[in-house]
Amino acid sequence: MRYLGALARSKALLNGKLPSSYKRIVEMIPQRAQVLDLGCGDGWFLGFLKKYRQAKAHGIEISEEGARKCFERGLSVYQSDIDEGLQDYPDLSFDVVLLLDTLPLLKRPEVVLHEMVRVGKVAIITFANAGYLPIRLEFLLKGKLRFSMDYGKDWWNASVIHPVTFKQFERFLERSDIRVLEKRTFVQNREVRLPGFFANMLGQEGLFAIAKKR
Repeated sequence: MRYLGALARSKALLNGKLPSSYKRIVEMIPQRAQVLDLGCGDGWFLGFLKKYRQAKAHGIEISEEGARKCFERGLSVYQSDIDEGLQDYPDLSFDVVLLLDTLPLLKRPEVVLHEMVRVGKVAIITFANAGYLPIRLEFLLKGKLRFSMDYGKDWWNASVIHPVTFKQFERFLERSDIRVLEKRTFVQNREVRLPGFFANMLGQEGLFAIAKKR
């Protein structure tokens, strides 16, 4: 399957600006950091980090077309399936590991998350919240499950494999010996401040910076 992280990047490029969550990520990444982007798509965001943060940018992309475009941008990209793990990378070999708009699309998200905090000092994840109120209402009133990245698709050709809410994700982290360094919530491309219960219901997109408890 082809990861949809590239879709958000392409939309950002077409709009001529970064989504709010991506702006926050840029602020979080130190100058000249070693960065690994999982499911990096066509490499547009990696290229942005390389240019504006002088990041030493690396990526993993499953699609041949995406990897080719990354090479054309002069990026170091490995064509592989991130669901298979990151065995080729030693512990703490990157300052930051990114997983953007891809978590619900993975076959083995628990493996990928554990590998991210193994090879990275910090891991940054963004994902659409399956507990977002409009999704709940559509299911309640119409009996349909629709997620932001799958709107316009029917259940049999939807890309989401493991829909996850903020609450479910945080419970997974608590059980996995992973600590949350920072959490951000976004609605309609705007960052908002909401307490836990309301974030889980009213938050559309989440950004989590995590690390392994050491």
